[in-house]
Amino acid sequence: MRQNNRDMLPPANLLAVYAAAAVIMRNDSIDGRFENHENQAQGAKRSYHTWGRAAVLFVATSALFTFAQRFQLIGNTSRWLALVVAILGGFGVAMQFYLFLSKKKKTWLLNRFAAERLRSLKFQAYALSASSSGPNELGAKVEQFFKEELAHLEMELCAGVASLTLFSPALAIKSQKSSPAAEKEALEAARAAYRELRIAYQRRFALAEIEKFRPIQRLSTSIADFLYIAGAVLTIAGLAAVGVNFDASIANLIEFLGAAAFVLGLSQTVLDNASLTETSTTRYERYVQSIDECDSELMKNGADFPLVVCRFERIVLEELSQFCAAASSIGYKL
Repeated sequence: MRQNNRDMLPPANLLAVYAAAAVIMRNDSIDGRFENHENQAQGAKRSYHTWGRAAVLFVATSALFTFAQRFQLIGNTSRWLALVVAILGGFGVAMQFYLFLSKKKKTWLLNRFAAERLRSLKFQAYALSASSSGPNELGAKVEQFFKEELAHLEMELCAGVASLTLFSPALAIKSQKSSPAAEKEALEAARAAYRELRIAYQRRFALAEIEKFRPIQRLSTSIADFLYIAGAVLTIAGLAAVGVNFDASIANLIEFLGAAAFVLGLSQTVLDNASLTETSTTRYERYVQSIDECDSELMKNGADFPLVVCRFERIVLEELSQFCAAASSIGYKL
């Protein structure tokens, strides 16, 4: 958990590097809530995808077996095997009902939404360093900020999964102002820490996701194209074989392979849709471009730190909104 969220829960050696901003980097009032929502989101996501993929596999297996029987590729001696496959298919349908009734997807998305909102709130607090005259004032402002914003977030989450559709990134950001009296050490430490833990961290995360998704997307597209073409060719070939009174067993095999190609292609489409591979790749590519623009802005001499924070958090929360919209539409149904 800590290895995967080092931006939210930085180790002691990094806290020492940015000691002047440590009161923001680690804060019990928000870190505990984040870990709780993160753990629930990860658990619900893992359960949702595991049960969903198993359901698609079992239903597809029963469909292929049914086609094999229909085209007389399996003899009557396989009644026990048919019963076993029927039970597997029943399990597949039952799993889909379980996912619907248990609301695993809603649990995953709501907790992911809450965790990312908490992550954004923590990084919005970095902008408070631009208006604090010393560590005591900064600590007091940070505690007050978290107290107020956590109360607002808890009220927002009371709407349940509806909070995802009602969410407005612009309204979720509380802008801060710079002050000439701000302590330079804390401001520079917060600026550097924000760049490393927020901007650079998000950039690395997005690039890693792109590298992970690209080969999967290419392979998936190639397989889908092959299965569609194979299914179409085999279906036409099967019809032609019947039309010219070809050997019945071979004609049945050709028709079965055509039907199997379409079933496998449909199953893969369902799995691809549920994994969000294609939409995530495009989303992350746009995200990296926006991150680079914001990083360039932060590096400019005289850049207003609170404005950069406000701009970047808007980018991050818009990406969160797009993810929630895309994930809300997925499902494991053939």
